[in-house]
Amino acid sequence: MPSRTTGLNWDIFLVVLEHLPRQSDVAAMSRASKKLHAASIGYLLLPGVTISTGAQLASFTAFLSSDVATRAPKVRKLYFKLGVDESDLIADMDGEDKMIWFPKNIRLVGTVLRKTTQLEDLSIDSCEELLQCERGIFKAIIVLKNLRRLRVSSIGELTASVFDKVKSSLVEIDYDCYHGEMDSSEEPDDPTGTIDRHRSTLQRLSASYVQVQDTDCDFPHVRALALRRIFLYDAGVLRKVFPNLEYLELSPGVHGFDDYELVREASREDYVDGTWNALQHLCGSLEALYGLALTRGVKRVDVDDIDLTSECLARLHTLITDTSPSHLLMHVGYGDEADKVEGAKIGELLAIPEASCITHLVLDLCLSTLTGSPDHLMDGVVALLFPLSVSVFVLRLNKCVGSDEQASSAPAADDTRYNTEVYEAFQPPAYDALAHQLAVACPHLAHVSFDVMGHVPSWWAVARSNGDVALRQLELMVWRELVVSEGLWFNDRTMPVGLSAYI
Repeated sequence: MPSRTTGLNWDIFLVVLEHLPRQSDVAAMSRASKKLHAASIGYLLLPGVTISTGAQLASFTAFLSSDVATRAPKVRKLYFKLGVDESDLIADMDGEDKMIWFPKNIRLVGTVLRKTTQLEDLSIDSCEELLQCERGIFKAIIVLKNLRRLRVSSIGELTASVFDKVKSSLVEIDYDCYHGEMDSSEEPDDPTGTIDRHRSTLQRLSASYVQVQDTDCDFPHVRALALRRIFLYDAGVLRKVFPNLEYLELSPGVHGFDDYELVREASREDYVDGTWNALQHLCGSLEALYGLALTRGVKRVDVDDIDLTSECLARLHTLITDTSPSHLLMHVGYGDEADKVEGAKIGELLAIPEASCITHLVLDLCLSTLTGSPDHLMDGVVALLFPLSVSVFVLRLNKCVGSDEQASSAPAADDTRYNTEVYEAFQPPAYDALAHQLAVACPHLAHVSFDVMGHVPSWWAVARSNGDVALRQLELMVWRELVVSEGLWFNDRTMPVGLSAYI
């Protein structure tokens, strides 16, 4: 046994298992002995299980079946992301390029759900299609008593019926109506009637390709609301239906809003005094957030779709003036139709007196649209920070807009779609000199971070004494704790990540 060969107490091994950051690390440690293998099962299952192929489904079913009594109760989080591997599919009888599920795979989904009765978090892609093929899946879901979060995509009558009949009291719902064959002219659904049975327990709601119409339903306990791929919204209705929000996300469809000024005017007219007094975090496109016409302070604002055009800057400055955030995250230069962003002109982003309220700033720049040299970029960043009282600054350089914790992987050697000169200059060996340059030029800075695609983010603590500036690089775990404590995490708005990470 490991404890005999090393002299370590068994409890120490359990503590190590508990703190390993990745499932692969837990799996590696579990191979040290039979006792560790048995003890590691719960830690392996703790982050959740994602099943993407028929082979994974069969393997996981066999894994559960070999020791159902011990293993099945430890499965609390499941994500069925089936249908992405052609090995799981067969062509239809007419020989058309259309794929149909193997019946055995569909039945296995029901088998797994019937065994994992302690589920708390369940996500199912193509839910309506699966329910139509195998009614046993429907029965297995609705009897779950401990389910707290349910995420489904592809909504139809059967899926809607799940929300009405499930025995669990749901705390979080992720309701994704969008599918690839959807006609852009189709009227989006209003999910509020479907999920009304959970109004007394629901705290977080994510909904994609929906509209919230004027309805008699209200959800007084919902504190976090994310509306994604929306083409229009009515702020007055949102205030009425969700009066006690702390977090609000509005992410439009691909084409954004055409009449954001009209949306803003309507929001002003429908304002109800006293609603959204608890709102602390806004997230979404600049047009959508500008259209809210919110005139009260919030702690944090995350803004997408920013460029340096005069129209965009005017809306950004209005939003900052209206909401007075202390924490601001700006995604700049992203989008299919984004204009070029000159690094030397970055300072124009916050060139208003009202930006003095900002103490924590994340500047996320798209390297595909960023122009100019590394020196131009540094000049622009200094011009941005020097007039402000920013104490924590994060510079992120990425090639595509993302909201994951880290920037994307390094670009291929032959990829010429990004600013190569800036990317090569902002590599880890240069971080200490770059951080020192910013700290000297901007006297309010206490922490500086660089998050560049293809590299692990780096955080620096700034110490000042008698005019001298010294920097200390923080260890990985320290800066991760700092990101949380300072409220500067990147929102992961990809499915099926839930809102519980943010509120």
